Amino acid sequence: MDDYYDLLGVEPGAATADIKSAYRDKKAALDAKGDKGAVSRLNRAWNVLSDPYQRGRYDAARETAVETGELEPASSVVTAAAPPPRRGFFQPRPPGDRPPPPKPTIEPPEGMTTAPQKKRVAAMLIDLLPLTLAFFLVYFVLVNAVLEARHPDEKAAYDDKVDELDVATERADDLDQTADDAEDAVDQLRTEDASAADIEAAEAEAESARQDADDAKDEADRISDEAEDIQGELFGTSVLVIESFFVFGLLYLVVPSALTGQTLGKKIMGIRVIRQDGSKLGWAGAFTRYGLIVGAANLLFMLLQVLAAAIVLMVVLGWMRNPNKQGLHDRFAKTLVVEAGPDPVDLNT
Repeated sequence: MDDYYDLLGVEPGAATADIKSAYRDKKAALDAKGDKGAVSRLNRAWNVLSDPYQRGRYDAARETAVETGELEPASSVVTAAAPPPRRGFFQPRPPGDRPPPPKPTIEPPEGMTTAPQKKRVAAMLIDLLPLTLAFFLVYFVLVNAVLEARHPDEKAAYDDKVDELDVATERADDLDQTADDAEDAVDQLRTEDASAADIEAAEAEAESARQDADDAKDEADRISDEAEDIQGELFGTSVLVIESFFVFGLLYLVVPSALTGQTLGKKIMGIRVIRQDGSKLGWAGAFTRYGLIVGAANLLFMLLQVLAAAIVLMVVLGWMRNPNKQGLHDRFAKTLVVEAGPDPVDLNT
């Protein structure tokens, strides 16, 4: 049986007040360590020794246990090791505490190795450079050129409205600031206990300034609506021109990949895309793999504009966290990116 006196650190004949004091000290120490098991044993000892009837029965049983050698010292309970401290939210894991990386479930075909991460990222950056340049060329140059060629009147009218809107917006902002200053002047006169006539004149001036500012805002809104109406007439042509960029991007990625498994970036970095069975990527595999990326970017661009690029890039880079180094597009097309070696076999021939 447990030695409750030893557990509390008191003599068997200790007074109840001494037992209570020892219990509080021991419990505080155990609570600080977070040892719930030891606290439970300590509470059980206190419940017994604080009650005269239960203590009398325990003392009799303890004497018998001492004679038979069945009494177990319990001092070790209060020195139980504290649990390891909890790691902070932003605190990095210690090197020895990091979980092992998950093992791949798909191995590259015999004689091939998975492309190193640095090479794959570098290849992606190389491919992004011409695609980015092409996008800016289409978005900021080609769209305007096509609109001026096919819809010269509407394009000129839209440009005029944009310039008119800039002037109207600036005027509205200036008048709004003037109105604010006039209203502040009224408040200042009131705090200075100015005459009623002066305050009334300032209020009239502030009201007139505010009305001018509101009229200017209404005028800017009217011009903005007219510009949007004209832009709506040009929208279809703008979309068709922008779609030419996505067609270019798809061809830039698909054609060389279908023929060699390598885009320009992958060729420079010495890596290539193959099917999981080790065969050539081919046209179907290239269209499946890159069509998913370009199609998602196209759809998101229509909804989110340039923010779409960041979203697609994050999804594409998901291969970094995958044990098989496969992004969503790789898993969908059942492809792997490996070190470039001999040309893979075309299993369809």
